[in-house]
Amino acid sequence: MRTFILFSFFLSLSSDLYSAPALPSSKTASIVNFELRDPKTKEVYFTGQEKISQDAKSVHKETLYFDTSKKAVQKESIDFEPNSLRAITYTLKNAITGEESTVTGKDTGLAVSYRPTQDGKIVSSLIKTSNDAFLAKNAGDLILQHWDSLLAGKAIRFELVVPS
Repeated sequence: MRTFILFSFFLSLSSDLYSAPALPSSKTASIVNFELRDPKTKEVYFTGQEKISQDAKSVHKETLYFDTSKKAVQKESIDFEPNSLRAITYTLKNAITGEESTVTGKDTGLAVSYRPTQDGKIVSSLIKTSNDAFLAKNAGDLILQHWDSLLAGKAIRFELVVPS
């Protein structure tokens, strides 16, 4: 059974790095195309596309993964609050295995549902988290939001919820 694990971290940076790009401004969208390759052979395993948009209430990221024949094999999406980065909803659906994960932000934590296969049973639970808990899917946004503080050598405390 797949579970979600809560890790606590302190993060700091101490090097000369470039300034960070910002999230899309209100009511804008951006699209990033990417490839996942074997590091040794450079063979393409998957290609993908991530669409990012933001309105006054949330940031929406949708990531699609395609196999080498351009067939959609997995879709991930997350909606989160732009200022706090708290998850509103997260979904993952794998067309090959039938695996599905859903996470919904609640006042007391994160409501998680998981199904390992198309015919599998849905298992649900609540992970009690603090306001410093973030899903792995938007960890990069957390770093971008605190970029200047991190470059100044300050640490940020956060909990990271990752599927395992």
